[in-house]
Amino acid sequence: VDSSSVGGGGDGDDDGAPATCAAVRAAARWYGGPNADGYEGGLFSLLAPGSHIRPHTGPTNERIAISLGLDGCEGAKLRIGSQPARAWKQGAAWVFDDSFEHEVTHQGEGARAVLILHFRAPMLMGSSCPVKMREGDPCG
Repeated sequence: VDSSSVGGGGDGDDDGAPATCAAVRAAARWYGGPNADGYEGGLFSLLAPGSHIRPHTGPTNERIAISLGLDGCEGAKLRIGSQPARAWKQGAAWVFDDSFEHEVTHQGEGARAVLILHFRAPMLMGSSCPVKMREGDPCG
């Protein structure tokens, strides 16, 4: 499933992961209303043991990234900004400003699988956004 199809709502989008696509659509509608305003796409990311995704940033400071651990999370870590690397946990998500430098290492035994979703930053969504930021929040 590529970045344009996870929960995008078009014909054929659900072929590989109907339950995931339905859940993503529901989250996008919760966040951005009936038209899912603010949902910018998602993808499944598989990473082999011993892999390293070099430090990088997203293309803009106008979006947040949500990275949900699905499987093979043992030994996989995500570093965001100057904070220490954090371990992924199956069923748990990291939410962060995609413009912050981040990198991934995976020293586990099997492939690491995560679902990555991108949404417009809450401060750009207006008063209808259900996410309320606090000063000093790492996401805003």
